[in-house]
Amino acid sequence: MMKRIITILLIACLSISIIGCGKEKDNKKKQDDKVEQQDNSVDEKEQQDNSQEEESLSEELLKDVNPKTFRMQEFGLLITYPKLWHENFDDIMGCVNGNFQLKTESGYNMEVSGSILWDYSINQNSNKLANVLMVSIDEWNKMIENGKSMKDFLTEENWLLFEHEPNITTHEENDYMYIIVTPDKSKITEKTDEEKLYKNMLVTSEELLKSIEFIEIVTQEERDKRASESFTVIPQFKAKDTNGNDVDNSVFEGKKLTMINVWATTCGACVNEMPELQELYKDMKEKDINVIGIVTDGSEELELTKTIIEKTGVEYTNIVPDDSLNEYLKNLTATPTTIFVNEKGEKVGDIHIGAPRENAKEVYEEEISNRLK
Repeated sequence: MMKRIITILLIACLSISIIGCGKEKDNKKKQDDKVEQQDNSVDEKEQQDNSQEEESLSEELLKDVNPKTFRMQEFGLLITYPKLWHENFDDIMGCVNGNFQLKTESGYNMEVSGSILWDYSINQNSNKLANVLMVSIDEWNKMIENGKSMKDFLTEENWLLFEHEPNITTHEENDYMYIIVTPDKSKITEKTDEEKLYKNMLVTSEELLKSIEFIEIVTQEERDKRASESFTVIPQFKAKDTNGNDVDNSVFEGKKLTMINVWATTCGACVNEMPELQELYKDMKEKDINVIGIVTDGSEELELTKTIIEKTGVEYTNIVPDDSLNEYLKNLTATPTTIFVNEKGEKVGDIHIGAPRENAKEVYEEEISNRLK
């Protein structure tokens, strides 16, 4: 039962990758959809070809990105992915929010408040890398009082099961007990290329576990609330664009509306939508509507930022944030995030979190139209 549940619920859960993984799946679905008219079929084929080109571009540009630290606020974790994991990111991580039970061989039930499972597939085989579970301290103490330990949960009945007896460590924080489960890499043979890759991934998983920092737990609802409250008025700033030119709040002056696209070099979805943002910029600038970008990691990845801008054909201003803008963006929950402001830098309408799954230019044109009413 639980194995079936995990298959259904596994989704990419880091804020930087949610939308990036979704685009590829949508294209595959679109490819399978039946169309009644030949003209529509041709249009869909062209869209698929364009999407595939965009995905190839983002993959090419991001393949050498250094490992990054990710804030998993709902779980209270700050994690740095090893480079080997980062290169296979879209395929290796899934999250299952909690409120489910694990049954033990002895019949004891444990309420799990949250779970993160890292695995990846080779030749359609699932290879588990690590699992972090969260249980309340009360639930943990109840288990201890019953004379049980975590190994009692690793039965064939549970999707937690690893092929070999795992290593288990625990950490108490945030009124939760974090239970970290990893396979024992010493039990993995290296008879096949698949097994060799699996063992390499397990070796680097030790880097992941060493990198874990425990931080304040903030729910998605609370994060969205904080973001909405934070992104009100752009603060006074004096920053540089990616070409080293000075840029400040005057960038908004004389514009009916400015669309600010906040992105990161690690975000494939951000890269994929940038050519359409450029088209939007060209169409809108004569209407006194501007498009600008803020690249969150521009100061650390300036050369990669410039490469992405060049390859995507972007001509609109992209800002490397100063301390003031970094403070403004501290409650950012995902990239890309789009904020619309007036000539005073005041937010107009709701923020737009994530990239449209398709037709980004049309989606943003509608967003702009709604805010000018």
